[in-house]
Amino acid sequence: MGIISGMAFGLVNKGQHMWLMATIALLHLGPSGRLPFRLMRFLHDLHQLGVLRTVGPFYQFRHVELRDHLAAAKATGHSR
Repeated sequence: MGIISGMAFGLVNKGQHMWLMATIALLHLGPSGRLPFRLMRFLHDLHQLGVLRTVGPFYQFRHVELRDHLAAAKATGHSR
């Protein structure tokens, strides 16, 4: 019921639809293990540990080597 009402609310508020897209992505990728289910808590923890930094509303990797390593792993199809 919550998903249906959330989708209906999202369709009414077309200017603010990013939260709906993020919720759908979390519901799809969270249970499959490809994304932490509590994503914002996970990102906040990484920020507190110094792995990520915030630039406006965005998170960025502090270390270029880590970012490049993760990008290369994605390009080759290896997630770990």
